[in-house]
Amino acid sequence: MDNKSENIRNYSITFLCIVAAFYLIFYAIYLNNKIKVQQELLTKVDDTKTELFMNIDRVYEDYKFYVDEQMTSQANLKKNAEKAGEAFNGIVTIFSARLMESEDMISRGDADLLVIESISKIKKTNQTLAELISIINRNWINRR
Repeated sequence: MDNKSENIRNYSITFLCIVAAFYLIFYAIYLNNKIKVQQELLTKVDDTKTELFMNIDRVYEDYKFYVDEQMTSQANLKKNAEKAGEAFNGIVTIFSARLMESEDMISRGDADLLVIESISKIKKTNQTLAELISIINRNWINRR
């Protein structure tokens, strides 16, 4: 019996070793698959991050372009408003000079000087308007 129990014990140890070996092999395969899945997941995350950063860069560039365009538009608007203000100021000065001349508040010569100076200022901002005002001014002077 002693021999039988020794055989059973040896078979049990052999069976345990075989089971442990299969367990280790299957566990290694399982871990290998897990590692591959994790690597694929990390690759996908990196790709997603890269795409996200590219999208953020694109949005930033679009926003920067928009802001630059807004700044340019505002600068042009300011420049045009200043030109319009200068032209309006010149027209008001001309009208005031001719009104004061007709009310004998200033002499014709002083009124003519104010008008000519205002026309030259208007000419810097709007050539066509200055020419029209010059024609009206010549007509005014000729009718006196």
